[in-house]
Amino acid sequence: MSSSKEKERVSVPRWWKNSIAGQYSIIENCLFCTLVLSNVALFGFANKSTGTWVRVAIELEGEGDKDPVYEANIFTLGTFSTIKDFWRSGAHATAIVTGITAGALPYVILGSCLLLWFGPYYDLRGFLCSFLVHLVRFEHMLTMAAILLCVALKVDVPLGNEAMVKLRTIFGWGTFAFEMAAIFSYFITLFLCYAHSQSEITEK
Repeated sequence: MSSSKEKERVSVPRWWKNSIAGQYSIIENCLFCTLVLSNVALFGFANKSTGTWVRVAIELEGEGDKDPVYEANIFTLGTFSTIKDFWRSGAHATAIVTGITAGALPYVILGSCLLLWFGPYYDLRGFLCSFLVHLVRFEHMLTMAAILLCVALKVDVPLGNEAMVKLRTIFGWGTFAFEMAAIFSYFITLFLCYAHSQSEITEK
């Protein structure tokens, strides 16, 4: 009698046994959650920080490698500030697309990872895990396209024979943090696919 009662006490729900989380220990589940939530925080830092500065510098002709006589950041770009600027200027569709792809999509992907990790097994779980991998790749492709556009902003305007105005894009911590978070998201989704395949083998 006592042994049967102990079995009842340690029994776990069927949905937990069928979930990916059920195949791992409490410590391993905590590590996975910590990794996902840390990446959420990194995306938040990236979205709130300055991604790029547009810097103008005036250099005198014939000065060689000397410092410019005037240098200042005339414009800053960040995820939230860019969305606000687009909206205020009337480009509502562009603001919405930017908000979805750069603002909401990273958090949706990471939230979906947690749902698939703790959710019960169903036939579409493998497909959804693979879909998240491709979605992260698409997100990373958009990030790289934006970075290439920023790098392309390089303008030199001569002011007669006396000076030169140079316009450059300087990357901030927001860009580096977003790129790192996108790479971490890719590895998280890859591990999720691996964990799903291992759980299927265990169930069989």
